[in-house]
Amino acid sequence: MFCKLGPAPALATGLAALIGFSGCARRAPEPAIERLAVLRFENLGADPSADWIGRALAEMVTSELAGAPGVYALPSSRFHAYERVLGARPVGAPGISAERDLALAAGANRVAYGEYSIRSGGILAHMSTEDPQTGKTTAVVSYSGAAGDVVAAAWAFARALWKDAPPYATRDAAALQAFVNALESFDQPSVAPTLERALAADRDFAAAYRLLAQWKAQRQDRTGALALLDQALARNLPPVERARLELDSADLRGDAVARSRACATLARLSPSDPVVWRALAEAAMAAHAYQNSVNDWERSLTIEPQDAGALNQAGYAAAYAGDLPAATAFLVRYQKLAPGDSNPLDSLGDVNLLAGRLREAEGLYLQSASKNAHFDADGSLFKAAVARLMTGDIGGADTLFQRYAEARAADRDPAVDYRKAEWSWAAGRRRAACAGMEAFARGAENTPLRELAARGFAELAVWRLLLGDREAAAQAAQKAGQCAGP
Repeated sequence: MFCKLGPAPALATGLAALIGFSGCARRAPEPAIERLAVLRFENLGADPSADWIGRALAEMVTSELAGAPGVYALPSSRFHAYERVLGARPVGAPGISAERDLALAAGANRVAYGEYSIRSGGILAHMSTEDPQTGKTTAVVSYSGAAGDVVAAAWAFARALWKDAPPYATRDAAALQAFVNALESFDQPSVAPTLERALAADRDFAAAYRLLAQWKAQRQDRTGALALLDQALARNLPPVERARLELDSADLRGDAVARSRACATLARLSPSDPVVWRALAEAAMAAHAYQNSVNDWERSLTIEPQDAGALNQAGYAAAYAGDLPAATAFLVRYQKLAPGDSNPLDSLGDVNLLAGRLREAEGLYLQSASKNAHFDADGSLFKAAVARLMTGDIGGADTLFQRYAEARAADRDPAVDYRKAEWSWAAGRRRAACAGMEAFARGAENTPLRELAARGFAELAVWRLLLGDREAAAQAAQKAGQCAGP
């Protein structure tokens, strides 16, 4: 996957930077923050109708630890996302067998799991925590109470890990059971009425509002999702639950200011959540507050030091802040996590280019290309040519660009002539660029490349105008409009 966060200064007229990240991770020193995954508890009783309690205990303990200092309790959605790579698991299977490897893939350095049974009108439950590196059990907690005391059991487990853990957002067993049933059948049409039953049982159950709003949003019912979030925000809710709802609402509304405000509140209430710090870093990056972005990326990385994407983006933030040594340090750490990947070298090239170290940037781009000739659609080769062009060595830049163009042609890139025309313009060969772009656009206007032909004609219109040929510019602009889609 390749993506880019944040604005970047122009590299050269008519040429765009091709910047991205990808990577894999290997073992790094343990961070100060404990990353705890609470796995689904196992039902040892004879009654399968109590199976829902296994997920309920895990979800409640995780939620109650949200503000614990020095602990990041991974949401189950975080480690279940790895099912796309490691394969789907049976929903009702015990977590110690079905979720442990998912949690480790998500970066957990502690796991908690347990078992329970409903017998003679009571609940007996145990929770163990384990260091997965050593396999040693670090704590065992037991609870016994009335059969309906599921919420009390979870709170007892959470307080064993953090003495100030707050109680869960609902104490209503019917609301909790409906919520868990919806959580474990989220792709089913029955989710909406199930969550509505949860809310009928407890009108202040913030997690049920959030899950139902998410379900509606995924089905393109943005209006319904926002109305539900507004309804929830009118209730008397714990501060952390209110901030989560405000964040969901801001995301749906596209309100960057409200999103940053909600993230700042969550960072105060849940300071060990790296997702919150990443969101703040991205918001600061978008606002050009580059040093703030660096600080927020650093907070995220103290929790998840093996986050290659965060290291990559922290490097760019530091570069935009004008701190090349810090940018280099972040990206060298990234390179150590992914030594066989081309992207760290490409990113090092970018930050050197931004710092005006053109020869160094070119060398790093070429190293990136040598690791993977087709990385980012040969983008490293292209950027090496840009770096050489910016030194004023047009001949050397042309040689590098020719390597790029040949690589794209070998990959049957239908836009290679378009790129050649743009390169000619950037290299100062204005009339040749116009001729090349016009030939490409006319040849592509009645093909599947029609949209690119529209862009070509639009660029040609600007170029003709800059060369003083207003009539030809107007004709090219008209052609651009005719080719453009909606």
